[in-house]
Amino acid sequence: MQKIFLVFIFILFILNHKIFSQENKNLVIKFENGLSTTNQLKDSAITHYHIVDRMKLRKVPSVAISVIKNGNIVLSKSYGLADISKNTKADSSTLFHFASISKTANALCVMKLIEQGKLSLNTDFREYIKDGSFKENKFSKGQKITIANLLSHTAGIIRDDGASGDYTHNKPLPNITQIVKGEKPALGKGAISIRKPNEDYQYSNQAICIIQKILSDNFDTDYNRLLTNSIFRPLQMNNSTFAVKLNNVQEEKLARGYVYDYEVVPSWVFPCQAEGGLVSTTDDIAKMVIAIQNAYNEKDNTFLKKETIQKMFTPQLGEKTYDGNLDVPYKNGLGIMLFEKGNRQYFTHAGSIDGYTSVYIGSLDGKDGAVIIVNTSYAGIILEILNSIATTFHWENYVSYQYKTVIQPNIKSNDILTGSYTLKTLKKEFNISITKNNNQFYIQNSNDGTPEKLYFSSENTAFVLSRNYSVTFLDKDTILIKNNGEFSGEAKRINKN
Repeated sequence: MQKIFLVFIFILFILNHKIFSQENKNLVIKFENGLSTTNQLKDSAITHYHIVDRMKLRKVPSVAISVIKNGNIVLSKSYGLADISKNTKADSSTLFHFASISKTANALCVMKLIEQGKLSLNTDFREYIKDGSFKENKFSKGQKITIANLLSHTAGIIRDDGASGDYTHNKPLPNITQIVKGEKPALGKGAISIRKPNEDYQYSNQAICIIQKILSDNFDTDYNRLLTNSIFRPLQMNNSTFAVKLNNVQEEKLARGYVYDYEVVPSWVFPCQAEGGLVSTTDDIAKMVIAIQNAYNEKDNTFLKKETIQKMFTPQLGEKTYDGNLDVPYKNGLGIMLFEKGNRQYFTHAGSIDGYTSVYIGSLDGKDGAVIIVNTSYAGIILEILNSIATTFHWENYVSYQYKTVIQPNIKSNDILTGSYTLKTLKKEFNISITKNNNQFYIQNSNDGTPEKLYFSSENTAFVLSRNYSVTFLDKDTILIKNNGEFSGEAKRINKN
């Protein structure tokens, strides 16, 4: 009788496993075929795309995702090539530069020390730095600048100026004090105030470098060791590091970064690790998101307490800024950003450097979340992937579309619109061509060899259905391009077709 019972249990296990496996396969298929852009045609079915097709269109070498549901990673997938020259496929062990997502891990370390009574959010940071490395000026002198100000980018400190940049292992690297002071071999003038604290939101890598100096001066001079002991080991983030120089195994697993037409990016070096030096996997970042959700929802307070996370979630200044990667306005907390969509609250942070673009999202209720990274500078595909994740895994009212009514513009001469335009950004100059064929206008940019149909929503405004991409014709020689996650700005006509 006991043998029959055991056989019955075994059969049930096999059947449940097969059902679960099939359900999981169905979810993967639905996700992979469900990418969509914000722009949609009114009174038409939603246009969906396959992830591999979108990667080819946007010239994205690889994508890695991790999806969170009720405190668990329920999907972990990688697509494409981590290294084109070696034909190395991306997989779950592939490492990426997560850039500014480093700031969340850094904030968690600080919040643990605050919870332990070793730091105070509302203490002037100068109390923790005694060597005079911070240069006072008319904006900072006599002003209280707290650790909360530094973590929330409300300290009035300059954005970069030596925090990150063209550092390589072929030249001497500055230590954290030299970066803050602006001393050689640091590449900038250091952490300088450009406005008074609490006046406005000023995203600042240098402010986070001051945090790293506080940690170095008072707790551990080895930042990677400090974060490993306080964050990575407790959360079992076994594939994460803040090492300035990766070891051979890590280098082999690291995805190469690419820009524009699959142009490889030189290796990144972050002597100020706290602001952008995190190398990790999407699964490890998902573990960090889950830990924050569990603490906030009091499912597990062994890592941090709810009241500690609540402090991180408290908006600073109350001012809303805008995140282009997610296409939402948000408020800044401590090492995280907060936004609302579909009457539901989320926390997030993005990371963006040449060759790598990433984002994580977690719902405050702990039910949903995702981590996405691509080894390219173009972030447009991230929003499309997020739309598919939210739809596939039933995020409440998350996906919202802009339904466009299409008109036939009253254009008497092709010369009014057609021609070649040039758009200059900080990093690259784009050549854009507008042509007309069979009474239909098309747009094409130098980064993408595919002409795409322009749909007109008014006499002087058009959009591209397959991208979050709009074009406004300002005058006969100027167009305004808004291209979420890729490039935006005014383009000047250089000749007519």
